[in-house]
Amino acid sequence: MKKLVLISTLIATFAGLSAFGQGYFLFTTGKSQVWNGLGATATPNSTAIDVAFLWSAGATAPDVSAILSSVPTSATTGNTVWSASAAWSDILNDPNYTLALNNTSGLVASVAATANGAINYNSGTAVGIANTSVGTLYHVYEIAWNGAYATPALASAANAAVGWSSVFTYTAYAFTATPTGFTGLAPQFGTGGADVAVEKQGELIAAREHAIKLRAHARGVRAVLELDGDAADERVIKQRAIPRA
Repeated sequence: MKKLVLISTLIATFAGLSAFGQGYFLFTTGKSQVWNGLGATATPNSTAIDVAFLWSAGATAPDVSAILSSVPTSATTGNTVWSASAAWSDILNDPNYTLALNNTSGLVASVAATANGAINYNSGTAVGIANTSVGTLYHVYEIAWNGAYATPALASAANAAVGWSSVFTYTAYAFTATPTGFTGLAPQFGTGGADVAVEKQGELIAAREHAIKLRAHARGVRAVLELDGDAADERVIKQRAIPRA
């Protein structure tokens, strides 16, 4: 009986040491932190956007900053010229930055942004982040992507729209502390690049436009092409045949 009590005590002690030694982060921000650039116009209503963050123990610029230090809030999938696939490669393969994992679940610490563009991971409660330690100063940046993809890995595989903030510093808290969140630590940022579906749709539209112009030229008329609808998957090309002057 004494052995069982001793073993139970040791287990509880080690569990407590693990909890107290783990670095805790409060992954929350104020409104308009992340903007939704999936439509024709960027908006702070970001419920269709998922967010996460990466951390580094060293004072190093992330690889993705070579594209942009931070994606502007005005960015959309239609007005950005950089490659989403290149951005994802930089983010997920950067040897100096680690995607934050919930130490309890082992899953990426991610959540959908709110209707006003705020971040409120774990219902506003601090969470232990795997492989971090109490009192350590970390360099951190946030990422956002098309929430149709559940994880950064899936979003990367689809070349989905992505955004990132500039780097800021954050000191990991102890389990017993009352931490502050990320509010005010990083400028607001947007979500840009292009989903592969949008890119393929653009290629299809260009090919159809070219075919219509060729047919019109063969008939001796001028083709005026019109696009109906705002979303890429709703675009329909129509032709009006106008006699040449």
